[in-house]
Amino acid sequence: MTTNRQILFIAFASVAITIGCGPVKPTASSPVVSTSKDPIVAKVCGIVANQMGVEASKVSEHTSMADLGADELDLVELVMELEDEFKITISDDAITKLTGNNEWQKGASKLTVASLADIVRTSKK
Repeated sequence: MTTNRQILFIAFASVAITIGCGPVKPTASSPVVSTSKDPIVAKVCGIVANQMGVEASKVSEHTSMADLGADELDLVELVMELEDEFKITISDDAITKLTGNNEWQKGASKLTVASLADIVRTSKK
């Protein structure tokens, strides 16, 4: 069954490929340099840094996705990467409850690394 998030990702990816952007991924994985003692937070910090193409040292548990300039496609890709890395399923409702908005980008300032780690902890495997 296809979710709204998957449909949105496919639509954005189609537009990006059509205009010649294509998927852009950093060539090297960002090292995890989080000072958090929580291994889930530390791993989420590394994933966020890698997905957003920023130095891992610029990402902490308090960093919001808005701080990193994340748009809705970035958020969709990030959620998909978290699902893959942690072998979980993150519901659209979990993100919507956290952001307080169906339009994820409008709630990106409420979406922090720590809140993403909480979603990872509570999502179904």
